[in-house]
Amino acid sequence: MQTEDSGVTGWQPIKTITGTPSYWYTPELSGTYSGGTWTFTLWTNSPGTSSNVRVELYKVNGDGSGATLLGSKVMDVNASGTGNHETVYTYDVGDVSLTNQRIMVKIAKDSGVDPIMSFNTNDFPTRLVTP
Repeated sequence: MQTEDSGVTGWQPIKTITGTPSYWYTPELSGTYSGGTWTFTLWTNSPGTSSNVRVELYKVNGDGSGATLLGSKVMDVNASGTGNHETVYTYDVGDVSLTNQRIMVKIAKDSGVDPIMSFNTNDFPTRLVTP
Protein backbone atom coordinates (compact mmCIF):
# COMPACT_ATOMS: atom_id res chain seq x y z
CA MET A 1 0.00 0.00 0.00
CA GLN A 2 1.13 3.54 -0.64
CA THR A 3 -0.03 7.03 0.28
CA GLU A 4 0.80 8.76 -3.02
CA ASP A 5 -0.63 8.20 -6.50
CA SER A 6 1.69 6.51 -8.99
CA GLY A 7 2.00 7.19 -12.70
CA VAL A 8 0.42 3.82 -13.59
CA THR A 9 -2.93 3.97 -15.41
CA GLY A 10 -5.20 1.46 -17.10
CA TRP A 11 -6.26 -1.99 -16.01
CA GLN A 12 -2.87 -2.81 -14.44
CA PRO A 13 -1.31 -4.21 -12.42
CA ILE A 14 -3.76 -7.09 -12.09
CA LYS A 15 -4.10 -10.11 -9.84
CA THR A 16 -6.48 -13.06 -9.91
CA ILE A 17 -8.28 -13.41 -6.58
CA THR A 18 -8.36 -17.09 -5.59
CA GLY A 19 -8.96 -18.99 -2.36
CA THR A 20 -5.29 -18.43 -1.48
CA PRO A 21 -5.08 -15.10 0.40
CA SER A 22 -3.06 -12.15 -0.86
CA TYR A 23 -1.68 -9.53 1.54
CA TRP A 24 -0.87 -5.82 1.33
CA TYR A 25 0.83 -3.83 4.10
CA THR A 26 1.28 -0.17 4.98
CA PRO A 27 4.74 1.03 5.95
CA GLU A 28 5.46 0.89 9.69
CA LEU A 29 3.40 3.57 11.42
CA SER A 30 3.20 5.17 14.85
CA GLY A 31 0.17 7.18 15.93
CA THR A 32 -3.59 6.78 16.21
CA TYR A 33 -6.17 6.40 13.47
CA SER A 34 -9.56 7.78 14.51
CA GLY A 35 -12.41 5.36 14.92
CA GLY A 36 -15.36 5.45 12.56
CA THR A 37 -16.18 4.13 9.12
CA TRP A 38 -13.21 2.74 7.23
CA THR A 39 -13.76 1.86 3.57
CA PHE A 40 -11.90 -0.47 1.27
CA THR A 41 -12.60 -0.05 -2.44
CA LEU A 42 -11.84 -3.14 -4.51
CA TRP A 43 -11.74 -2.81 -8.31
CA THR A 44 -12.50 -6.05 -10.15
CA ASN A 45 -13.86 -7.28 -13.43
CA SER A 46 -17.39 -8.65 -13.61
CA PRO A 47 -16.72 -12.40 -13.75
CA GLY A 48 -20.24 -13.21 -15.02
CA THR A 49 -21.40 -15.27 -12.07
CA SER A 50 -21.22 -15.16 -8.27
CA SER A 51 -17.81 -14.36 -6.80
CA ASN A 52 -17.75 -13.89 -3.03
CA VAL A 53 -14.58 -12.08 -1.95
CA ARG A 54 -13.54 -11.58 1.67
CA VAL A 55 -11.55 -8.48 2.61
CA GLU A 56 -10.08 -8.39 6.12
CA LEU A 57 -8.24 -5.57 7.87
CA TYR A 58 -5.65 -6.24 10.57
CA LYS A 59 -3.22 -4.40 12.80
CA VAL A 60 0.10 -6.27 12.75
CA ASN A 61 3.62 -5.86 14.10
CA GLY A 62 6.31 -4.49 11.82
CA ASP A 63 7.27 -8.03 10.75
CA GLY A 64 3.63 -9.03 10.07
CA SER A 65 3.21 -11.10 13.24
CA GLY A 66 0.70 -10.57 16.05
CA ALA A 67 -2.33 -9.95 13.83
CA THR A 68 -5.36 -8.29 15.45
CA LEU A 69 -8.51 -8.37 13.31
CA LEU A 70 -10.07 -4.93 12.78
CA GLY A 71 -12.82 -5.96 10.37
CA SER A 72 -13.96 -8.67 7.98
CA LYS A 73 -16.59 -8.58 5.25
CA VAL A 74 -17.60 -10.81 2.33
CA MET A 75 -19.28 -9.35 -0.76
CA ASP A 76 -20.26 -10.73 -4.16
CA VAL A 77 -18.15 -8.58 -6.51
CA ASN A 78 -20.19 -9.77 -9.49
CA ALA A 79 -23.36 -8.27 -7.95
CA SER A 80 -21.90 -4.79 -7.38
CA GLY A 81 -21.53 -3.73 -11.02
CA THR A 82 -20.73 -4.62 -14.60
CA GLY A 83 -17.49 -4.46 -16.53
CA ASN A 84 -14.49 -3.24 -14.54
CA HIS A 85 -16.09 -1.77 -11.44
CA GLU A 86 -15.65 -1.07 -7.75
CA THR A 87 -17.04 -2.90 -4.75
CA VAL A 88 -16.95 -0.85 -1.56
CA TYR A 89 -16.46 -2.65 1.74
CA THR A 90 -17.26 -0.67 4.91
CA TYR A 91 -16.10 -1.39 8.43
CA ASP A 92 -16.98 0.20 11.76
CA VAL A 93 -13.56 0.38 13.46
CA GLY A 94 -12.66 1.88 16.84
CA ASP A 95 -9.54 4.00 17.38
CA VAL A 96 -6.43 2.13 16.24
CA SER A 97 -3.16 2.98 17.99
CA LEU A 98 0.05 1.90 16.29
CA THR A 99 3.64 1.86 17.52
CA ASN A 100 5.97 0.80 14.69
CA GLN A 101 3.12 -1.38 13.40
CA ARG A 102 1.33 -1.82 10.09
CA ILE A 103 -2.19 -2.12 8.73
CA MET A 104 -2.56 -5.30 6.68
CA VAL A 105 -5.27 -5.98 4.08
CA LYS A 106 -5.99 -9.64 3.37
CA ILE A 107 -8.03 -10.53 0.25
CA ALA A 108 -9.28 -14.00 -0.72
CA LYS A 109 -12.17 -15.56 -2.59
CA ASP A 110 -14.62 -17.42 -0.33
CA SER A 111 -16.69 -19.02 -3.11
CA GLY A 112 -17.66 -18.72 -6.76
CA VAL A 113 -15.44 -17.87 -9.70
CA ASP A 114 -12.05 -16.17 -9.53
CA PRO A 115 -12.36 -12.44 -10.29
CA ILE A 116 -9.51 -10.27 -11.59
CA MET A 117 -8.59 -7.20 -9.56
CA SER A 118 -6.66 -4.10 -10.56
CA PHE A 119 -4.77 -2.03 -8.04
CA ASN A 120 -3.21 1.02 -9.61
CA THR A 121 -3.63 4.28 -7.69
CA ASN A 122 -5.12 6.43 -10.45
CA ASP A 123 -8.07 5.27 -12.54
CA PHE A 124 -8.66 1.91 -10.79
CA PRO A 125 -7.81 2.89 -7.21
CA THR A 126 -8.15 -0.19 -5.04
CA ARG A 127 -7.56 1.50 -1.70
CA LEU A 128 -8.20 1.74 2.02
CA VAL A 129 -9.58 5.04 3.34
CA THR A 130 -9.74 5.86 7.04
CA PRO A 131 -11.63 8.71 8.77
